[in-house]
Amino acid sequence: MIDGMFVMDCHTHCYKPVDTIWGELGQTHEQLITRMDRNGIDVSVIMGQHRILPDDQWQQTEYLLAAVKLYPNRFVPVMTYTPFWGERTLDDMRRGKELGVKGVKLYTHGQGFYPIDSPMLDPMMELAMDFDWVVMIHTDIDSKVCSPHLGLRLARRYPSAKIQFSHMGMNSDITSFMPDWCSEYENVYLDTSDTPNLPNFVYKLPMKTMPDRLVLGSDGPTLYEEVELHKLSIAERDFGLTKDEKRKILGRNAARLWGIDREEWEKDPH
Repeated sequence: MIDGMFVMDCHTHCYKPVDTIWGELGQTHEQLITRMDRNGIDVSVIMGQHRILPDDQWQQTEYLLAAVKLYPNRFVPVMTYTPFWGERTLDDMRRGKELGVKGVKLYTHGQGFYPIDSPMLDPMMELAMDFDWVVMIHTDIDSKVCSPHLGLRLARRYPSAKIQFSHMGMNSDITSFMPDWCSEYENVYLDTSDTPNLPNFVYKLPMKTMPDRLVLGSDGPTLYEEVELHKLSIAERDFGLTKDEKRKILGRNAARLWGIDREEWEKDPH
């Protein structure tokens, strides 16, 4: 906890570290727990890497489920899947549901380059709603396939779906507009992962139009939880973010979105 407030990171990654052209990426269960404890983070939503083949992707999901077995009160697992795998995707979603998965991540850049508002997603969206899952969407204003505008078209088509937009469009030129664009879509939440260094626009401004739908996200381990939390502190220090707003951002909004019993967790965190 931070300042006696429940803290939930709604966007982080957990998979076996691998060497890539960008250096080593990934983190083990234990490494993530260490980072969480160091930063006062109580619960993290965890994802693996995106993979091209469904068998490889299922191995990523199994790694997440292993983490949950080790730390059942600390992790919320999310699958990363694509409509291109057809029935295999739906079958794996059903299998994931039985094993405790709580959501699905759509990363179109890495798994088919399909438009995020494509009818191809309809079976996945309908199944996610049946499961009461959160649908996480990578948003990038410069992308032809997953701009926030296309994401909002999907949200309009599925007003009962719980949708979490990641990265607030990934561009400092439009960060300040995201709260207005999304405010009328009551099923859309914004997470703060991989957002620019604009504490006012990332943290304070959204509280004016969608105060119950902004959630903390880091996109660790490549991006650091400490950096995101420091941006939040600056918003509190310099831009008038209130204690109640901070409490909502740190975990209250996320607990409602992800179905976490925040009060029960605070009674027995481990």
